[in-house]
Amino acid sequence: MKCMKISVEGVGATTSGTSARSAIPNDASGNKAKYVLICSGGTVFFLPGDSSVDATNSSPVVGADSPVLLDVSGHSHIAYLEGTTAARITITPVEF
Repeated sequence: MKCMKISVEGVGATTSGTSARSAIPNDASGNKAKYVLICSGGTVFFLPGDSSVDATNSSPVVGADSPVLLDVSGHSHIAYLEGTTAARITITPVEF
């Protein structure tokens, strides 16, 4: 396993029953991050895409005990949707 470097804060949001989205944060060099770590306090559906992306209950899932390391090259936003209840989601840029 490679060690990842976290040098800047990411973005955080609380999910709801309606899909919402956040811009992918910049990395330490000020550029759009190529990789992000997605963590959640509960079950959250997520989907990377452009400024119009929406997550559905068929989108990939991140849970409280299963963070996801994601290559977001070519994407500008990440959409998120609560699973069974509202949850906090954080999207943190990482570098290798």
